Amino acid sequence: MTLHLEMFDVGRASDELVTRFSRGGQDHTQQLDVGGMKADLTKVRQILFNLLSNACKFTDRGRSRLNVERITAANEEWIQFRIGDTGSG
Repeated sequence: MTLHLEMFDVGRASDELVTRFSRGGQDHTQQLDVGGMKADLTKVRQILFNLLSNACKFTDRGRSRLNVERITAANEEWIQFRIGDTGSG
C-alpha cells in the first residue's frame, strides 16, 4: 500500500466529517484547535468515515460523537481520535 503523506489541518478535516454525519440540519460542527498532522489524508478520512458510519448505524435516537485531541504519551505528541455513541451496540 502506498501512502501519500501530506500536512493537513486536523480540525478542518474532522469538521468536514462531522458535518457529513449531522442530522436534521443541526449544526454539529465545532472548532477544533489541535493543529496539523502529517499523514495520508485520504486514508485518515476513510478510517474515520467507516468508524463514524458504524457508530451512527445503530444510534437512532442517541448521539454519535467524534473527539479529537492532541496528547503526549511516552514523550511524543500524538493526535487521538475517539468515536463514541449511545446506540445499542
